[in-house]
Amino acid sequence: MKYTTSKKIDKKVNEYIEKIKNVIVGELNPISIILIGGFGRGEGSFYKNEPFNDFDLYIIADKKISSKRLEEVGNLASSKIGKGGFEFMENSFEAYDKKKHFHVDIRCIELKKLGKMMKTTRTFEIKNGSSVIYGKDLRPKIKITEKDLPIAEGFRHMINKSCHLLLGMDSKRFNGHFIKDEKNMTIYWAIKTILA
Repeated sequence: MKYTTSKKIDKKVNEYIEKIKNVIVGELNPISIILIGGFGRGEGSFYKNEPFNDFDLYIIADKKISSKRLEEVGNLASSKIGKGGFEFMENSFEAYDKKKHFHVDIRCIELKKLGKMMKTTRTFEIKNGSSVIYGKDLRPKIKITEKDLPIAEGFRHMINKSCHLLLGMDSKRFNGHFIKDEKNMTIYWAIKTILA
């Protein structure tokens, strides 16, 4: 499977994905696990031979799983790959650390709701810009095409990335004073904003 533009990094990502998959299957027993975001599209970010920022996953399950439980399992999966599990956007006033702030983000879709998902860029990405890493490929049950996306979704997607960039730019960072890995984080979000 291709996660990035580097075969070397893909090997490491695959090792991480296997560990994450084992945690999720053992803890949540999903029908399917779908990797989305850059790594799911085969264009994941990395820096100095390490994946950068997060792994975004959706699990398909028979019934709803609480956000609290998903976060607990995400933190456990993060620790299994030697990462801190903190999301920077929720801790944006502390110094960004690429190891501490790398996290496994897990969300859940109930099987019965696959065909009724909202017409959003996220739904479109789950169906068309992702990789199934475990279980059945249920993406064909998702009903969405490019024509279903309202123009407002493109605007929302762009604003979302811009807001992430702004959250990371307090007055200290805005004036060029970066600690630890903050400069790389800022470059990462600037690129994501431009691409959006």
